[in-house]
Amino acid sequence: MKLELTKNGEIRAFEAIATIENFQNNRNDVLTILEHIEENAFADEVKLNVLMGCRENSSVARGVINYLIGINMIDYKNKMLTNTARRFLKTKLFPSIERGKYRFWIIDDEVYGKKVIYLERSKASFVGKIEDIDETDAYIKKNYTSLAKNDDFDQFRIKHFGSNPNKMVQGELLNLNSAYELKWEIILESEVTSNLTIEGEIRLNSAKKKRIQTGKDISHDNSEELALFINKAIYENKSEGDSWISSERCLAVPFDKLSDVEKRRMKKDLLGCKVNHNGFQNLNIHGVPLMPLNSEDAYSWIVMFINDYLQSEYRTNDEVMSYFETKLNSKPFVGYKEYIRERFTSDQIIKQLQSTGNLNGYWNYVTPLDLHLDLQIQHNLYDNVKHISMGDRYSMEQYVDMIVQGIRPTSLLFTSVYLRDSIQKRKFELFIEAFKHKGADNIHLITKKENVIENSAVIKGTFEDVYRKKRWPHDRYFAFESNGNWYYYKLTAELDQYQYPNINEADITTEAEWRDISVLQLREESFPKELRAYISSNMSGVFMK
Repeated sequence: MKLELTKNGEIRAFEAIATIENFQNNRNDVLTILEHIEENAFADEVKLNVLMGCRENSSVARGVINYLIGINMIDYKNKMLTNTARRFLKTKLFPSIERGKYRFWIIDDEVYGKKVIYLERSKASFVGKIEDIDETDAYIKKNYTSLAKNDDFDQFRIKHFGSNPNKMVQGELLNLNSAYELKWEIILESEVTSNLTIEGEIRLNSAKKKRIQTGKDISHDNSEELALFINKAIYENKSEGDSWISSERCLAVPFDKLSDVEKRRMKKDLLGCKVNHNGFQNLNIHGVPLMPLNSEDAYSWIVMFINDYLQSEYRTNDEVMSYFETKLNSKPFVGYKEYIRERFTSDQIIKQLQSTGNLNGYWNYVTPLDLHLDLQIQHNLYDNVKHISMGDRYSMEQYVDMIVQGIRPTSLLFTSVYLRDSIQKRKFELFIEAFKHKGADNIHLITKKENVIENSAVIKGTFEDVYRKKRWPHDRYFAFESNGNWYYYKLTAELDQYQYPNINEADITTEAEWRDISVLQLREESFPKELRAYISSNMSGVFMK
């Protein structure tokens, strides 16, 4: 679920005397000398003269040292670099102190904060009324990055305003005010917190303007307050007849009041909502999770999913029932599964397909029944089924333990059509690491695109290499080998059906909260023949049964 809040605010401008710390990236001369001092255990003057191409007994080094002492870069008495120098070595930004009259453009926002967003020197004399400028303390001793292109002050810090830091700030308020739009995007399921984007323009004078546009990630300081806001916003903007279940963070809705897209996504957008939160007045909520309002709505939903599942290809009754159970155990339907299970039989499926006129689905279901394919599947499809329910907590190590059940794997083949974003890729790498921890050192990955992860220890291939006619399976298959024996599996969902508090800090022992997913162990003959052929040809030295 994604929330987009927008509001407008004012950019104010004023002039004042100030002392500025300007961070510049053009002092390679000082950088080189400090690096030399650090690398040579605080080199003496002779070595510094040699470094600068001077005579050993030249007075140049002494002058340089006195300069570095004066700008607080070295502590010569204790033969060490100062903290200021170490920050300079790390950032490559030289802190240059200057004092004068400047123009400041500022914003004061409840969410974005009190910020100086642009700064420039001013040579003009004060021409308006000189008056006290309040609240300047809130803007000092903070590091700023200009929100518009600024060759002179890209990164800076205000040490203090006025001619004296202990005196009241006086300056001239300028008639250069303008506006900005602030957009706050909150993705609740994201492992990043949220993002603030600010857009607008600053008026440099009566004719010249500059665009500003930037974004930053922020953390939620008060998750309880955010939850209350979400509950209130959805409750006040939901459609009549809908019920917001705050404990489940789902909107319970009548099935027949939804569009076809909303039914299949099980998500609904609430657009143009009116709110009053931290100055925000406009809100769009995208992808509000849906659940059935009652048992009849739940049954209608399941019937729709089964109809869709049977549209494209032949499905055996075991396959249909496996898909059916997966849906029943998902979060929206788990409370209605006993009611639905009582009404859901093979005969009822056939009647539903006939009554809705779904001829493709009807024949895709009854043909395998007529050919007695279920009997074949019953004997050679699934050896074992492991199911993880919504909300279960396991580490990746525990998940792999559940799969291998004490067997020590030496090879792993994994296939998935997509490994798209960075989070999916990181979660797959944790899966690999867990298998490596168990002993696997021969790992192959088959995806739609070859180089989806940057891991030299993994051998990558593509679906086009394996499935020559581009008849790619929808399911995610994997297999591992131990002592010459192969074990075959498929997943009912993508591997990333789990969420960490912070993906970047997670390892294979970090506990995650899982969505529902099943791991089905297959007989060899039920594993795609193309993948078996790939194993035989490419995973060298591996025994095939």
